[in-house]
Amino acid sequence: TNLSSDLKPKVFAVLVFGDPHRKYRKDNAWPINSPFVNSNPRDGSSSTHNVASFCNRGDEFCDPTGARLGPHLAYPSDGSIASILLPISPRREHDRSRGMIGAEA
Repeated sequence: TNLSSDLKPKVFAVLVFGDPHRKYRKDNAWPINSPFVNSNPRDGSSSTHNVASFCNRGDEFCDPTGARLGPHLAYPSDGSIASILLPISPRREHDRSRGMIGAEA
């Protein structure tokens, strides 16, 4: 998790699923310059967020009261990953710029 000082300013964003820093309240543990963590990325974000930290309820690694492995393993199938990757897909951005995909897509 330690990046060189040459690499830190080149990091655009960090996506974390089952983030253990949330459980232990390590807000400044990110290896990038000026991290601004969005702890509710499913609710949307702003251009100022550069860390999206997902945590499913009950996830033993990130939820302070979590004690189950199932929620931690669910990120690939519960829509968390798709909710981030689909909006920034280069093809989707190209289609959106041509008016082929509405804002709701």
